Amino acid sequence: KEPRPFISSPSEAAMACKAYAFETLRAERVCSIIRDTNLASQRVAQRNGMTVVDSFVKHYYGIDMPHLVFEVKNPDLK
Repeated sequence: KEPRPFISSPSEAAMACKAYAFETLRAERVCSIIRDTNLASQRVAQRNGMTVVDSFVKHYYGIDMPHLVFEVKNPDLK
């Protein structure tokens, strides 16, 4: 069994997930659902080539929590 590479940052983890989804699973797209207030995670998604494609509000214990849906499409699948 081949050892897994060491991942040292959220951006590297996100890139590894995208690569696995596209290269191994041949996924059409990868999505991330991120709170509108979580700017650090939004920047990670943007650095990973993702853009906002939708938004929704989750109602959690009587609190409205807006979320953004980020997406990147597999460039190898047309």
